[in-house]
Amino acid sequence: MTYSELVIAVGTILTVIGIIGILWSIWRVMIAKSRNKENENNTVLNEAIKAVVPINVAALILSFLGLILVIFGIVLS
Repeated sequence: MTYSELVIAVGTILTVIGIIGILWSIWRVMIAKSRNKENENNTVLNEAIKAVVPINVAALILSFLGLILVIFGIVLS
């Protein structure tokens, strides 16, 4: 395995983990939103969103770094 293939493989893994994190964040907010339909008080929904935001941002950054590594590996090859 060459260096560029290794960089592409690591970048792909990071991107997939980031996308899974983003999908998990969306799923958690959808669950919180469906539970909040009968409740007019949005504090529970706001707390759920506040808990998901750091994970969502980390997943976006991880996915971005993975894509950068994939592009870097393609340029190296």
